[in-house]
Amino acid sequence: MKNNQNNSGKLINITLILLAVFNLIFWPAKLFGLFTLAYETILDHFFLLFLLEFLAVASIFVDVIIRWDKFKKMEQKLRFILALIFCGSFVVQMILSVMELYIKGSVG
Repeated sequence: MKNNQNNSGKLINITLILLAVFNLIFWPAKLFGLFTLAYETILDHFFLLFLLEFLAVASIFVDVIIRWDKFKKMEQKLRFILALIFCGSFVVQMILSVMELYIKGSVG
């Protein structure tokens, strides 16, 4: 049982890293025009990537709630703040990307 908890903790940490990398690619591309090829690829595969991002954000948020008592005080605050940042980032990404897809005529 202990080994299973360690594996799930490692998977959540990997998920945090992947979300951070995705956000570090998405936001500079959206706001400053960097990584244009990556941004166009994100928009081409919009529904798949954002479904995966939703699952990752939901997993992190649920993990913070379920394992709240197992974290140290500083780690509680850090994980809660990261979960809120990723959740807020996801919502804003959805709104901006759907608006852009509608403007380009890709949706409908």
